[in-house]
Amino acid sequence: MAEQAIPRAPVQEGDVEVENLSLSFGDHVVFQDLSCRLLYDQITLIMGASGCGKSTLLRCIALLQKISSGHIRFGKEEITSLAPRQAKQFRKRIGMMFQHGALLDSMSVFDNVALQLREHTKMTERDIADAVHQQLESVGLKNVDKLLPGALSGGMKKRVALARAMINRPEILFCDEPFSGLDPLAVRMIEALLQDVSQSTRVTMIITSHHIASTLRMADHLVYLVGGIAISGTPEELVRHSDPRLRAFLDAAKGGPLGGSG
Repeated sequence: MAEQAIPRAPVQEGDVEVENLSLSFGDHVVFQDLSCRLLYDQITLIMGASGCGKSTLLRCIALLQKISSGHIRFGKEEITSLAPRQAKQFRKRIGMMFQHGALLDSMSVFDNVALQLREHTKMTERDIADAVHQQLESVGLKNVDKLLPGALSGGMKKRVALARAMINRPEILFCDEPFSGLDPLAVRMIEALLQDVSQSTRVTMIITSHHIASTLRMADHLVYLVGGIAISGTPEELVRHSDPRLRAFLDAAKGGPLGGSG
């Protein structure tokens, strides 16, 4: 079953194009001929019920999950046919902001953010320090070098995780449930930071989220996963979409009818 969507513009160099993707685990079908596009220089939100395959789709794009059939392209580059060594190199072009931060508890904030530069570049420690401090300041953090993750609030952990994800200047940024566990003020702060990253770095930003209010405020493009397929469009297009599964999901997530105060 093909994606239900508005006709799309030509592929840009930084777009991620998913075409006829199928994936099964035994008898369990995760995706069935799923097609969607995740757009360069825009914020794409992937949403759907728990277990619909949001995080799995990210793993497929990152070449961490072997697919049953289909194609994934980054711009015009077919990535699903990459050899293991080439796939490893491709993953270096991706930054990942994990759902719960996934910071290394035994390492300081500075060392968490610096880790990728130490492992994958030949930068001097002085240059690494400059890069780490610049990245931490970009997410509103100063004088946190020596703090351990256990000393951070939930919002601070998310900001450190974002700094770490961006330290290698990725071409694609994955953010897996960046608003989970945050109070409303922290949600707004992370929203603003992600929007600033999108505007200032021009990455292909792909966010998974259950947080409908944030999704409708910040998304340029939405992909709703349901029944193994994708329904795509702008927030305005999806709010007006006639698919009953999508409307039921939005109604339930907003706590009332579309357009209501819930």
